[in-house]
Amino acid sequence: NYPSFRLYSPTISRNVMYISRLLLVEVKKYLDSLGVVTIASDTDSAFVKLKEEDILKESKELTDKINEFLTAFVKERFNLKENYLKVDCEKVFKNILFIGVKKAYCGLLEYEKGKKVNKFFVRGLSVVRKDAPPCIKKLLKEVYTKILNGEEILEVRRFLYDEMNKIKLLDAWEVGITKQI
Repeated sequence: NYPSFRLYSPTISRNVMYISRLLLVEVKKYLDSLGVVTIASDTDSAFVKLKEEDILKESKELTDKINEFLTAFVKERFNLKENYLKVDCEKVFKNILFIGVKKAYCGLLEYEKGKKVNKFFVRGLSVVRKDAPPCIKKLLKEVYTKILNGEEILEVRRFLYDEMNKIKLLDAWEVGITKQI
């Protein structure tokens, strides 16, 4: 949807958006029919709650089911012989925290592209923003990790209070952010 693009076509843009939304709604309905809880979704991703102990196996099986559904749906709805749409399971989180704005979340990543990783992952939060001071990035990462690990909220608040008092004592050069002109 970029009008300055030389091949831009409002009709094609509208149709792509329509089909994208339609597929998202239909996949959500399909997941509901399977009893799968969808935690969140947006234009290019969905977060679902897995039930089994072997979450890697369950995520693979669910991905296969969604791809089978998409193939059948696209063939029936659009009368197509081939389906080129595929869903992949890129990440499996042990715990995840959504902050309330689009594409802003963090989690304890257990698997990435089928490989065990066990690491902190963040998207769209100040922890990764270039205009956030390093001490604030470090503090937020620690706070989010504590929450994701299930620490008591009172303990997290105490930790945050203590760390904020330490930050107040830092030199302005340690708290500031650098910008290039």
